[in-house]
Amino acid sequence: MKKLIMFFSGLILLCLTFGMIVVGAAIYDTASQQTVDTFFFQPSNLSSERIGVPAAISDLSNDKIREMLVEKFVTEYFYVIPDMVNVTQRLGGQIGLRKMVSENVFNQWLKTTGSDISAMAANKAMRIARLVDMRLPQDSENWWEITYELITWDVPNDLAHDPIITRGTMNINMRYEPGFWRDTNGKEIDIGTRLESGDDPASLFKFRVFDVLVD
Repeated sequence: MKKLIMFFSGLILLCLTFGMIVVGAAIYDTASQQTVDTFFFQPSNLSSERIGVPAAISDLSNDKIREMLVEKFVTEYFYVIPDMVNVTQRLGGQIGLRKMVSENVFNQWLKTTGSDISAMAANKAMRIARLVDMRLPQDSENWWEITYELITWDVPNDLAHDPIITRGTMNINMRYEPGFWRDTNGKEIDIGTRLESGDDPASLFKFRVFDVLVD
C-alpha cells in the first residue's frame, strides 16, 4: 500500500512539473505573439493640424489663407535647426524667406536675424516660431502688428534642459491678394508643375512682405 501511495505521489509531482513547464513556456512565448496597433488622432478639423485629406483651397477663407501665409513668414524669419546646409541655402535665397519678401527686407534679415540664425545653428541650437496674433490697426496704412512666440533649445541632446520661451512683436507692411501669381504672359502659373519641381507652396500665392520693423 505504501509503495502504491508513493507511486501516485510521484506521478502527481511529475504531472505538476510538466504543467509548470508548459505554463512557463506559454508565458515566455507570449512575447512573440505581441502586436502593435497604430492609431491616428485628429486634434483639429484643419488639415494642417491633422493627418488626412488636405483641405481644398476653396474651403478656406481669404482671411485664413492670409493668416497661414503670415505664420509661414514668421516661421521662415526665425526658425533654427542645427543644419548648416539649411542655413547656407536660406542665406543664399535658394529656399525660405527670400521667396516671400522684398529684396530690402531680405537684405535687412541677412544682417540681423539671419546672422543670429547662422551662429545658433553652428552651436547646435534649435528654435521654432509660431504666430500668436495678428491685427491691422485702424489707419495703419497696411502695417500689420504681429505677435509671435519663440521656443529655443540652446543645449543639444539634453532632454532635462527646458526650452527658453519668449514672445515678441513686429510690424510688417505686406500685400495679399486672393489667387496665385501669373507668369510673364499673364497666364496663371501651373501649380502642379511648380509643386512637383519642389517649389514652396507659399511662394505661389500673391503674398509679399515689403517692410519689417522688429521690436
